[in-house]
Amino acid sequence: MRHHIQIPLQNCVVMSDIHGRYDLLTTLLEQVKNDETLIFLGDYCDRGRDSFETLYTVKRLVENGKAYAVIGNHDQMFLDFLDEPEEQAFFYFNQGGRETIESFYADQGLGFTASMRYTPQRIASEILTQHAELISFLRHLPVTIEMDDFLFVHAGVKPYSPDWKHTTSENDYMWIRQEFYLQKNETGKRVLFGHTSAHHLPEHTTPIWVNRTGNAFGIDGGAGGSGCLNGVRIQRGEIVEIIKALHQGCAMSLPFKIDKKGESKHELF
Repeated sequence: MRHHIQIPLQNCVVMSDIHGRYDLLTTLLEQVKNDETLIFLGDYCDRGRDSFETLYTVKRLVENGKAYAVIGNHDQMFLDFLDEPEEQAFFYFNQGGRETIESFYADQGLGFTASMRYTPQRIASEILTQHAELISFLRHLPVTIEMDDFLFVHAGVKPYSPDWKHTTSENDYMWIRQEFYLQKNETGKRVLFGHTSAHHLPEHTTPIWVNRTGNAFGIDGGAGGSGCLNGVRIQRGEIVEIIKALHQGCAMSLPFKIDKKGESKHELF
């Protein structure tokens, strides 16, 4: 059963949905300051070509005390495939999982052919055997991280009350969409989430999506497609900046402000 963790208030950079884009991850990591912790909101694998490097980088940063991480639905799909390869292969490979599998065989010079050359059972067995510590790391990731009045989660929570821990299922933390972001956030937390690209969220007008009451933030920049990887900088308990790692290997920073005098005001300055 997945768990929740609480951490002290600290300066941090939050990012989500890297989706195997190790190039964007390294670009964003170059912008992180020495006094900042990283918080990853899941979906480290699938779609992009470098899931292997991405997964191991996240694992190393967490284990070295430089980062915290939660589980995403694509990370769980990867585990589901490893546990039930024959049953899950068709679905997983068609959700971007084929690229993840190929990245684990890149050092064997197979190109992008391992998923066609080997049976799902063989692939799962080899990954489970050769990368046991990585798989254990993924199996033990929490579903949420709380920091002061911030709540970090991959997809969202059941937002109707402060009792969200008892109303949200483990599946919802990784998969929920409209039932979360179309509802008023009454959790008493400022929720940062990924899973649904900000460009697909309603009334998207800022670098990250912000709900009408300024207490829910969709930060998925669409890195798994043609978008970018967002880094949300939090300093002294406030969101102050959005760092965007672009596909051309560069980054840009955008100051960000929530006008607390008006419920629905959020703007760049």
